[in-house]
Amino acid sequence: MASRKRLIIGLLVVIALLLGGVLFWGTLQLLHVTSSPTFCFSCHSGTKDGILAEVDSWRHSAHGDAGVMCLDCHAQPGFTEYMKTKLKGLKDALHSIVLSEEETRKLLELHRYELVPQTTCLHCHGGETSQGESGELAALLTDRLTDRASQDGFRLEHEIPNIFAPPDASGLIFNHGVHIEHFNMGCSDCHLGVVHDRQNKTELKDSCLQCHQNHSSAPQIEQCSACHLVQSALFEGWGAIGSAGEANPMYLAGINCTGCHAGVLEGLYRPPQDLCLMCHDDGYLELQEQWQSSTQQRMDEARGLLNEARELLKQRKGEGEENEADWIILLQARRNLNLVRDDNTSGVHNFEYIYQQILPAVISDLQIIIANAKKTDRPGTKTP
Repeated sequence: MASRKRLIIGLLVVIALLLGGVLFWGTLQLLHVTSSPTFCFSCHSGTKDGILAEVDSWRHSAHGDAGVMCLDCHAQPGFTEYMKTKLKGLKDALHSIVLSEEETRKLLELHRYELVPQTTCLHCHGGETSQGESGELAALLTDRLTDRASQDGFRLEHEIPNIFAPPDASGLIFNHGVHIEHFNMGCSDCHLGVVHDRQNKTELKDSCLQCHQNHSSAPQIEQCSACHLVQSALFEGWGAIGSAGEANPMYLAGINCTGCHAGVLEGLYRPPQDLCLMCHDDGYLELQEQWQSSTQQRMDEARGLLNEARELLKQRKGEGEENEADWIILLQARRNLNLVRDDNTSGVHNFEYIYQQILPAVISDLQIIIANAKKTDRPGTKTP
């Protein structure tokens, strides 16, 4: 009788554990589903950019392309912070029911600087100052990319630059550490629209002028090359390794940066098209588009070859072959390709130099590496 009673109790415990496990798993799935962009779209269903169009703008952003989901940014790392945000989401859901669209817009506008904590940005984009690794358990429970972040290893895997590394952000010499640690600036001071407002990513950079136009110890706005070294180098016709160089005809004619970027002192960083037409005919704008299209196509070709060459060299290394010369050439090609990428104009600053010299040299070098790596009669290889 006692053994039968113990058996029943054991079965009840097993059933309770199974039911508890199923309930826990189901709850986690419900949490994940209600954290997805698809669920968020039920309220944030606008299109294009700005408030209430957050899901659509996210889909067209670099964060969206990288698989960074809503709560990767809008909740701090860790399971505890994840749950805090989910509980806060109940209040947000209530707001969506009782508030009008206009009231919701005003509320989101009021708190727009607080919606992404700076510590969350630094968790992926920071270095020594980033938070520690969240761990696989937190990642399993939250199903978030940020909870898989492991500082340098995570950044390398996902090609995320460390903003506290030597100051070079997409061709702009910018010291994030100085601005964050010494001037108490936050990520949203400059990057507020980086995901949800594509047209106004630089709207807050007008605040740069507060120091860089009127502060004697900071580089002044007219000293373009102090920060925009890549753009200045290509405009002047230098910077690529192994290339003779060729200056932009405008530079040779004595036109400097502010000759085109005439509105920079008013916070207008890109030249308006009508300014180009003050010196050029109507066909110049179409010519610029051709430059950009041709340059982009050649860059895409070079990127494909770079990836192929890198994989082949890794394969050779795995087979016990070390070819330092090819690796040096590959690194040089990647450096020159990144130079063109970081200029961020797709050839406009100096089309002849970029399209006729730098990119052909990059492509040629990579093709040579690939051809060498595919040879079957390399030293140490066995011919079938």
